[in-house]
Amino acid sequence: MNITGLIVIVMLHCGIVILNEVKVMQKSNLFQIYNNSFPFSGIEF
Repeated sequence: MNITGLIVIVMLHCGIVILNEVKVMQKSNLFQIYNNSFPFSGIEF
């Protein structure tokens, strides 16, 4: 297994997981709490 390929796969997997978590948080009030706890400058979901 190529190390570079493995890193790319892991990065893609983490990105997909993060996107899924954001979608779940947008459906609940936890997203507001998360947004208030960790304000992103210039990034809006």
